[in-house]
Amino acid sequence: MYSVNTEYLVNKLKEIGFSRAKLVRSEANCNLLITEILDEQFLISVRKGAISNKLIAKIVPAYTLPYRYWSCIYLEYTPQGLYAFADNENELANQLLKKCKRLISTLKEF
Repeated sequence: MYSVNTEYLVNKLKEIGFSRAKLVRSEANCNLLITEILDEQFLISVRKGAISNKLIAKIVPAYTLPYRYWSCIYLEYTPQGLYAFADNENELANQLLKKCKRLISTLKEF
């Protein structure tokens, strides 16, 4: 079964404009990343869909979760954030960039 190539994804995120992207935690079916773009930090959970076979990511501003709750399960149940879906890591990286910028513009409105 195909799994997420996290190392490739991290490098791709840096290549397309993230100033920081790092694997924080690797869990059974999910990887948790910390990223930074335009001076904003985001937690991103990345996993492979069980049925759809697509890559699924949830993006949450890092300040919304205390450090002790940085895990994929807490990210999934956090009401803030956006989801991104893709067929491969390249497409997912582009979706993550788009969604993070959307979150940044939303955060600046408040």
